[in-house]
Amino acid sequence: IELEYLDGVLQADGKNYHAWSHRQCLVQLMAAGTADTDIWKNELTATQKLLEQDVRNNSAWNHRWFVIHQANNREANMTAATELSTEIDFVRQQMQLDVYNESSCRYFVALLKEQCTVNDIAQIQLPTLLELSEVPDDAAAFWSTVVDLYEHIQDYGPAKSLLQTKLTQIDPIRQKYWNWRLQQLTIKEEEKQAQAQS
Repeated sequence: IELEYLDGVLQADGKNYHAWSHRQCLVQLMAAGTADTDIWKNELTATQKLLEQDVRNNSAWNHRWFVIHQANNREANMTAATELSTEIDFVRQQMQLDVYNESSCRYFVALLKEQCTVNDIAQIQLPTLLELSEVPDDAAAFWSTVVDLYEHIQDYGPAKSLLQTKLTQIDPIRQKYWNWRLQQLTIKEEEKQAQAQS
């Protein structure tokens, strides 16, 4: 009954911080002492419905992260509530709906960094992401995601190029930040080259 009430509250205000906090406490209590994964699966379904209404609902993205980690086991691999490939596909679809959306992009980066190997990101996830059709040049959230993934796999050249040719140009408000990122990547690239030569 309580979850149904919260469903109603979140239908009226999908970004109600207090409702989301209450929901996390509630599902954690409901799941305590049980191996039943239906609780978590139902929560994934609930977040999916809210994200279908508003893909920019950062609160729903945060709750989804909470759910896939089952709240009390943040270091574990993906839970029984969802498979990694299913989750990646879902997030990629949401990103394609709005490539300007920081929420889905940040979720995607965190998910890949935590759950995928460097080789998987380099050989599968990053190329698949770059195949998304018709990504505008000014989609800073999307291109920042690509930079983060290139940095994670230590492929600094393409990351630096995107910073120089896209992000510093399309996002002048954060130009100092992008220039700082460029400096950091240059340092990392030089360190990598020095290690390779030693």
